[in-house]
Amino acid sequence: MSDYRTEKNQLRRLILERRDGTSADYLMLAADAIAERVYRSDEFAGATDVGLYWSVGSEIPTHDMITCILERDKRKRLFLPRVTGGLTMEFRRIRSSDELIRGAYNIMEPPVDSAVCESLDMVLVPSVAVSLDGIRLGYGLGYYDRFFEGCDDGPAGPAAQTASTGAVRVALALEKQLVRRIPAEQHDARMDIVITEDRVVRTAVGSDLAA
Repeated sequence: MSDYRTEKNQLRRLILERRDGTSADYLMLAADAIAERVYRSDEFAGATDVGLYWSVGSEIPTHDMITCILERDKRKRLFLPRVTGGLTMEFRRIRSSDELIRGAYNIMEPPVDSAVCESLDMVLVPSVAVSLDGIRLGYGLGYYDRFFEGCDDGPAGPAAQTASTGAVRVALALEKQLVRRIPAEQHDARMDIVITEDRVVRTAVGSDLAA
């Protein structure tokens, strides 16, 4: 195992333990603050096709956000990931959370007959850890890296590559998940924005907005 992989695994265990120690009450308060920052962002205002995830465990909760997006703005189309096999995924449209079915890793997914996204404008991404320069640490299976970039051991399919082109990549995280440095590998997809309960960081310009 490379030094990068060893360092990432050690960091992943540390931050997951830190994240898992968050109380349910604080996690919900943080989720509300993060959602409001998402809704107020220019990127969200300008987006029509939005990718989101169905949260599990101590991830930033998204169930209320899913309901809110579906109900508050009929001009937006919402897409959630569906695992397609071979460690790849695609985003499929949902019109109601009632459509979701239990899929890979026991996570709720859109049904197989729902429409595949053709071009996402914005993707809200779960994270284990994230640095302020936009390097995201996930669970180690590389689904989002493949979706955004493709990687050497299994490039993303044409639909995923098309859907990810030009999409604003937004990592959702608690302040306690932010770290100074994450060792980056060639296939790691960089996030454009990091949103926590306290701030919005646009990584391309290094701006840090407590708004």
